[in-house]
Amino acid sequence: MPKHNLWLLPLCAALLCRLAWIPLPFTPLLFFAFVPMLLLEQQVADNRQWWRASVLFFLLWNVFTTWWIVNSTIVGAVFAFLANALLMSIPFMLFRATRLKLGNRVGYLSFLVYWLAFEFLHQRWELAWPWLNLGNALAPLPQCIQWFEYTGSGGGTLWVLGVNLAVFGALQPRLFPATSGIDKPRNRQLVKSIALPVALFLLPVLASLYLFYTYTEKGQEVEIALVQPSEDPYFMPDEAQANQQVATLLSLSEKAVTPNTRYLVFPEAALPDAIWLNDFTQQPRINQLRQWLHQYPNLKLVSGFTALQHYNQPYASATARPYLQRPGSYDVFNSSFQIDTSANWQVYHKSKLVPGVEKIPYQQLFGVLTPLISELGGGIGSFGEQPHRTVFFGTDSLGIAPVICYESVFGQYLTDYIKQGAQLIFIMTNDGWWGNTDGYRQHLHYASLRAIETRRSIARAANTGISCFIDQRGLLHTPLAWQQRGAQTGKIRANTTLTIYTIYGDFIGRTSLLLAGMLILLTFVSRFTPHFANKIR
Repeated sequence: MPKHNLWLLPLCAALLCRLAWIPLPFTPLLFFAFVPMLLLEQQVADNRQWWRASVLFFLLWNVFTTWWIVNSTIVGAVFAFLANALLMSIPFMLFRATRLKLGNRVGYLSFLVYWLAFEFLHQRWELAWPWLNLGNALAPLPQCIQWFEYTGSGGGTLWVLGVNLAVFGALQPRLFPATSGIDKPRNRQLVKSIALPVALFLLPVLASLYLFYTYTEKGQEVEIALVQPSEDPYFMPDEAQANQQVATLLSLSEKAVTPNTRYLVFPEAALPDAIWLNDFTQQPRINQLRQWLHQYPNLKLVSGFTALQHYNQPYASATARPYLQRPGSYDVFNSSFQIDTSANWQVYHKSKLVPGVEKIPYQQLFGVLTPLISELGGGIGSFGEQPHRTVFFGTDSLGIAPVICYESVFGQYLTDYIKQGAQLIFIMTNDGWWGNTDGYRQHLHYASLRAIETRRSIARAANTGISCFIDQRGLLHTPLAWQQRGAQTGKIRANTTLTIYTIYGDFIGRTSLLLAGMLILLTFVSRFTPHFANKIR
């Protein structure tokens, strides 16, 4: 094998992944982006070479696709790139070990299983970063992924990897007949080998197109107003400037709200001042907003804000912070509230927190990272969170899922709102931290996946953009451009039907995790019992 393949093939694979990712219009490239690495694995003889090539591939893919993290923090970006590359190399190493011990048939099955299990686990620990889950890249093509209502984005990952394996299976005997163990195929055999990847690619597309064109939006129509204030997230206003920011929010709202508007949605952290929950209804800012709402008696306001909770006890919770010059402690939350003209109010605390920025992962191990939190865009210490989802209800029993920023990347997480009665999804976000980069565009399109998975319409309010409405088929409507200060009104439908994915969650990931455990055990056992491995081959 030429030595340059050890860096050239990982580079080719990383470039294909990047070209296939949002916002570039080459999504189909993802269906053979892993083929260079599968070909390399066949040729490389040393496990250490395979590991280095795998880490290089994943490092380049992370840098090419999520380079915009650097705009928030250089130190945090470097850590994220390296950590994610190392983690993503684990399923590749397991796949190689299983293939070498148990043969090609089980080995290439394990390629699917290990990767799906990795994506499943990578959403469920304190260093969760599912941004590069393969199913996410399909978000710009909602016409092709309507069956996500059954499988979730994990079905997209399975589809992508399955086609990659089929393409590899078609190419390998022709490119490397010696390693494949069969003669170089004739043209008729080549046609047959090409038929499988073509069928695996086209059949899900055709099924999705049928679902797309036969689906009708469900539920009652609800008029929603969105506000996009486009404030600099790094700017810390004084009192006068904070008052002006709120005045801008209300001025924009008055241009969009009509007598029929049921909900007004502000973005994440829209209010410039923190609100104490202990006396929420007595807070001047809340009273100001309630006073303004009196001119719209049927309107409810849903907004992101920073919440503070006072405790008389020191360290009253795992995330509580002590006061410097008084007894007691307090928590800081990234939260949202729903208020109207009555005394009723509801609050939800964001609970999928960005590792390093909003939450110190595994505090006992990584507590030394606390001084870096300010640089990473958060406060000193971890934000508080809550164990369960909260659905905002009004007197009309309409349920709202208040989803804050990073939470919208987690598919099964959002189904918890739906199972508790949410009929609409409001996504409140502030993507201005990354600047005018691919980051906010990727985040926007990922929301389409949540609409398809749950068949829930989405109202998305983003501080600096892009604010829009997303229908139950995942199509974007009336987006406000990046850094465009404005407001808009739209009508979306409140669906009450539960999808298969909402009911059963990520069953593909759970099954893959179980199979991965069995394959790891079989691979380990085969090291000491060669005759056992021969039976499986």
